[in-house]
Amino acid sequence: MSTARYRAKHKDRIAQRRAAAYHADPTAVKAQVAKYRQANRERYLALKRATNKRRRSKETEWERNRRLTHPEIYRAKDRKRRPYKAALGAVRRVKSRILYRHLPTEHKKEIAQFYANCPSGHQVDHIYPINGKAVSGLHVIWNLQYLPTKENQRKGNRV
Repeated sequence: MSTARYRAKHKDRIAQRRAAAYHADPTAVKAQVAKYRQANRERYLALKRATNKRRRSKETEWERNRRLTHPEIYRAKDRKRRPYKAALGAVRRVKSRILYRHLPTEHKKEIAQFYANCPSGHQVDHIYPINGKAVSGLHVIWNLQYLPTKENQRKGNRV
């Protein structure tokens, strides 16, 4: 019996064996897969391109338009984040952009000047974080301050 016919006939048995091997030692299976991909790089990349092309062709026009117009929602899959959290972040970013868009030109110039005058070894920090858990600030000049880099990293997304 040829390999292709055997695989077609015993598809379930092969899948069960692979699952059992993975559950027994996932790191060994992952190492084996990585080794195969490295040894057969061109074949692996061609298969990956074909799979992506097939997946994109199945995508409806509505889904394609949604993915292109709202990339922040679809980035959640890439970052392996929870979709509802990514959607909330997207809404906050959109609100922030809308508010910034409506700022007077003088305020935008002041903000740009503030960033340009940032001393070396310091970073521009929002006093009230834009995406805070309890309180959300705005991207306006009176919500900005200079902080030393280490202190700003330690502060994180807190007031």
